Amino acid sequence: MIDEGIEPTRYFPSGPFKDDRLIVSRRDFIEVVTPPGHDGLGTLSRLSPSELPIHAAAAVMGGRQDDWIGYVFAVRLPKGREVLAPAILGWNERRYLH
Repeated sequence: MIDEGIEPTRYFPSGPFKDDRLIVSRRDFIEVVTPPGHDGLGTLSRLSPSELPIHAAAAVMGGRQDDWIGYVFAVRLPKGREVLAPAILGWNERRYLH
């Protein structure tokens, strides 16, 4: 997409976001929390920074490296409901990776 001029390079960060907190990391799956008021994996979705954290997961699926498909799933939950984030993200992990 970058080479074809469809999207700029800045849309494709090459490393972890400095403020994100790593929860789970595997070769094909990562789960993080983007803190309130910060850009991170969670804001790569349609969610913008706010006073609440964003729980996000990214996965890469496929056989050969040139056939990989990736996705980012992010959720912002109301105060007191953050405990649901692992279940929601886990459901997506099972759905897409297994």
